[in-house]
Amino acid sequence: MAQFSYLARNSSGTISRGTLQSASADELRQALRNRGLRLLSVQEKFQPQSAWSQLRKTLDFGAWLPPRSIHVEVLLEQLAVMLRSGLELVTALQTLSTQAETTALRRICRGLIEEVRGGDSLAEAMSRHRAFPPIAVQLVRVGEATGKLDLVLDRAAAYMARSRKTLVSVLSALAYPLVVAAAAIGVSAYLVICVIPELAKFLRAMGRTLPAITQSLLDVSDGIVALGPAVVALFATALIGLGLVYFWPPGRLQIDRCLLRVPVLGRLLRMSGTVTFASSLSVMLRSGVTLKDSLETIAQLHRNRFLASRVELAKESVVRGTGLASPLAAPHGHTPMLSSMIAVGEQSGEMDEVLEQVAGFHESQLESSLKRFSALIEPAIIVVVGGVVGYVYLAFFVALIGTGGNI
Repeated sequence: MAQFSYLARNSSGTISRGTLQSASADELRQALRNRGLRLLSVQEKFQPQSAWSQLRKTLDFGAWLPPRSIHVEVLLEQLAVMLRSGLELVTALQTLSTQAETTALRRICRGLIEEVRGGDSLAEAMSRHRAFPPIAVQLVRVGEATGKLDLVLDRAAAYMARSRKTLVSVLSALAYPLVVAAAAIGVSAYLVICVIPELAKFLRAMGRTLPAITQSLLDVSDGIVALGPAVVALFATALIGLGLVYFWPPGRLQIDRCLLRVPVLGRLLRMSGTVTFASSLSVMLRSGVTLKDSLETIAQLHRNRFLASRVELAKESVVRGTGLASPLAAPHGHTPMLSSMIAVGEQSGEMDEVLEQVAGFHESQLESSLKRFSALIEPAIIVVVGGVVGYVYLAFFVALIGTGGNI
């Protein structure tokens, strides 16, 4: 924020002077206009900055990172409130720009202001920023056409919040077991590679025989050290090959299809994809988006390419007039309940209500499945990792006792 000194005149002709902080002279002019003042002249007051301030400004990595989803949600909610209160779009965006919590969000607001002033619609401006998901852009486009922009902004923010909570639940269920396993394996590897070999040298120098359990662990350690580079190279090559296959569209399609067949993980992915499809289609149909456009947007929202391909087939089926339910009934795709309930919605004419029920049901099922998954995976990891760590610790302490001559 820069500081400006200004000279302005009110409606009665009285001249007033003062200083204000603003992002730019244009935003200052608009702020004074909202107060009923006409700006006559403005001049930026340059303030000397310390070396530390200049360094922080230069190293502001947050300016180049994308804003968090929760910040974008709040931005859309605040914009809806301002538009509902009667503010003009540009004025509302200027206010949000001055109140933005992060530099990246402030940069996005300024970009929206410039593009809207240049003649673009809000939807076109939002489509140029990756922070806004395709469904938000589609809803805003319909809201601008129907005059219900504030309503669809609320729905877009609610959808983003719902998707974020689902994603956080999935990642949280997987993160804790992985962190525990990584920490335990790291400690064990440190003991096997660094600590126990030094202890073995000390025992051998004293002319003592290593305990059998310690010797077996050292044999494993020697094998890891000898074969480690080759194993790492092989693993890196396989990882690079898998990455190349994943970035090849047909390869990614097959990988995503195989992931859906994994016993536990596949069920979680199918339920998550069903929640994405049902909740997003319900929101867009309720907001007035056509079914064809809705399905095009949903195909972009799916991270799993196989599920996205089923949505593309469903869109082609709708264009041909053969219905939406049957293309979504593929095995190992979306859950069977989705196609069944869509068939009911097509007959009753209440598709958005039916899809909302489907989304709510699968959200609760996904949450309970994640809890069961965590309840099962944590003991299994504790048993396996605990056995490995216990074996390493036992070998270590047996060898340590051996240094005192007790064995």
